[in-house]
Amino acid sequence: KLTIAIFYLSVVLYSQATNPFISELLEQVNQQNLSKHVCVLSGADSVRINKINTIITCRQVGHPDHDKARDYLKSVLKEYGYQPEEVYFYWYDHEICNLLAIKPGCLYPNQTYILCAHYDSYNPTAGEPAPGADDNASGIAAVLESARILQNVTTDYSIIFAFWDAEEKGRWGSEHYAFNADQDNDTILGVINLDMIAYDPASQFTFSINTDTCAGSIDFANTLANLTSDYCDDLRTVIYNPGSMLSDHQKFWSYGFKAALISEAYRDGAQYLYYHTAQDTYEKLNFEFLTRMSRFALATISSLAGATTFDLVSESTIAPEKFTLSQNYPNPCNSSTTVRFTIPQVGSPTLILFNILGEELAVLSQQIQS
Repeated sequence: KLTIAIFYLSVVLYSQATNPFISELLEQVNQQNLSKHVCVLSGADSVRINKINTIITCRQVGHPDHDKARDYLKSVLKEYGYQPEEVYFYWYDHEICNLLAIKPGCLYPNQTYILCAHYDSYNPTAGEPAPGADDNASGIAAVLESARILQNVTTDYSIIFAFWDAEEKGRWGSEHYAFNADQDNDTILGVINLDMIAYDPASQFTFSINTDTCAGSIDFANTLANLTSDYCDDLRTVIYNPGSMLSDHQKFWSYGFKAALISEAYRDGAQYLYYHTAQDTYEKLNFEFLTRMSRFALATISSLAGATTFDLVSESTIAPEKFTLSQNYPNPCNSSTTVRFTIPQVGSPTLILFNILGEELAVLSQQIQS
């Protein structure tokens, strides 16, 4: 089946509270991408890592597959255009590694929002796998998808897409980062922690925002809830106060940073029965729910960070030296995509769309261009 996407203009009415550009970004969230990441990280699908086909059966600290998961995340982030930063440190006799992808802000590069998830998994039963599909391949997938979509988007504030290690050991990865951020007087404006966001057995599409009295986190939770109403009215929000302390956001609270845990509505009918077991596998998950939750994550981080427009820094008033045809963006796409090209002098270039069989489908441009 062949799907053709033609760029077009349309007039849409938005409420005063919403940013039309962010609404456009949300349309780019791709459920197939989310499913792929969850299936690879939970061992349902094989993946090629370091030129070897492998299956990630377990992401527990100390397990051989744990490092494969990190290598997979690094390869995906590089594919999306980032230079991931590995932060290694020792905790007791374990070598721990946080993985960071940093998107500098244009106006306030030293002020940062963090969108994060932990990438390790856990099963207390020795010898059994720890696939961790919901806990927390679901959160990882949503962070990766936001990183993909925002890579070419201009933001006022910096964004750190963070993948914490050793959350299941006692939140060692986030402890290390939050401690050093406090010591360095980093300006962290807010931390959005995604942990277990794909279990919704009754398709109620309800999730929880977990907050506390620390550092203005209650107001932060209310802001996130309002953004849900603005951009994701197909989700229902419940605020838990006091919320769960059992994830990486708690370490930021302990050092005085504003933070919130985004999770399933575990107090309202969505308590996960397969938590920390070998049965935490992809078929237990509601991928439509995960897709909506990923849109919420993207809406919040892009709104808070001040997403304004696609990055067009490659455009210049100076005439290009040669003809270029760039990869369309976004790719994959749904209803629209943008094809960018340059020509070294005024002319009438012809831009033609072909299908995979080489058959001409449409002439997209055939007019004088500067």
